Amino acid sequence: MIANLLPLEAFMHFLHLLGAITWVGGMLATGLVVFPVLRGELREADRDRVVDRIGRRFRAAEAAAWACLLVSGLFKLHAAGPDAWFPPTAFARILALKLALVAAVVTLAVLHGYVWGPRLGRMRARRSAAAAALTRRIVFWVRIEAGLALGVVACGALLRVNPF
Repeated sequence: MIANLLPLEAFMHFLHLLGAITWVGGMLATGLVVFPVLRGELREADRDRVVDRIGRRFRAAEAAAWACLLVSGLFKLHAAGPDAWFPPTAFARILALKLALVAAVVTLAVLHGYVWGPRLGRMRARRSAAAAALTRRIVFWVRIEAGLALGVVACGALLRVNPF
């Protein structure tokens, strides 16, 4: 039984890492590399169009990454079983923190990608002060989102060294 499960566990771990790399790595790459270059190289109207296209493309990759993380994360939770939670251990506390951070990051990602971003796209044509304010709000919350996502990754690393 265990011999049959090990390849599946390895695959699920790989899937989890792939999802995290795609999601968090994509978030960091766009924020630290792509957007700063766009700000310096393109006029505002061209930049807005390119940022919108990048956002649409990243949402598709993000959805695939979330699917990988959900499937593999649920598998890992099931594989850990109730011993991982009761009695409360360092592993359980770290896992609870990781899940809380995931909930916060997903909430911000949904707001950013599906509420604020599309609203900004509709507002940009008017070049209003409200659009500029929304842009600043999005940038602020995306930075918070990225920091929280790094916290999720840190918790994942801690879970590897804190067996239940």
